[in-house]
Amino acid sequence: MDNHNSSAAWDANFSKLEAFAKENGHCNVPRSGELGYLSKWATRIKKKYKKNPTSVSEFQVQQMNRIGYDWTLKKDKDDQHWNEMNQMLASYKEQNGDCNVPLSYHCGKVNVVVNLIQFDSIILSFAI
Repeated sequence: MDNHNSSAAWDANFSKLEAFAKENGHCNVPRSGELGYLSKWATRIKKKYKKNPTSVSEFQVQQMNRIGYDWTLKKDKDDQHWNEMNQMLASYKEQNGDCNVPLSYHCGKVNVVVNLIQFDSIILSFAI
């Protein structure tokens, strides 16, 4: 599977992704718009690789790494972000005895999470 010339489609899509990365400083192609197909292609490669790393050639992985491609799946990023915010909230509660994070607190993200959780509870209480 190390034949790096195995696919003209790979070469064409990789070239477009490389150009996007050079122009934008990252490989996070928007899912909608003119380059939506490129985002889908990159996501398919990522999922294929995560499922079975040998399904993507070493050369292709090296190419993607060279342009700074992030192999982390969105779900993993979301889980990581949630865990970080949850830990920050737990730390705040330990220090302050409650989860009433003020807007002036050094990390506004924690307050947003708390407000969303409280808002969700209000909606659920009205739905019952």
